Amino acid sequence: MAITTAHYYTPLMKDINHKGIEPDIKVLLSDQDQREMNDYGDTHPSDIVDLKYDRQLIAAVSNLTTRLANGERPESWH
Repeated sequence: MAITTAHYYTPLMKDINHKGIEPDIKVLLSDQDQREMNDYGDTHPSDIVDLKYDRQLIAAVSNLTTRLANGERPESWH
């Protein structure tokens, strides 16, 4: 049984409930990537994020850093 008590919307008011969001940048993770991320999380439980093995997070931070360095601002990223 599934009960939905709220809907999830993007900032542009697109309902993503039961649909999700298609990423702008796709980074596929191998089984090895998953193992390294899990092992890191197990051995570093106090770390909030894993910038060592999380290739998806690394790609996101790199993309944002590049865009900001090029003068882009979040309000133009819709």
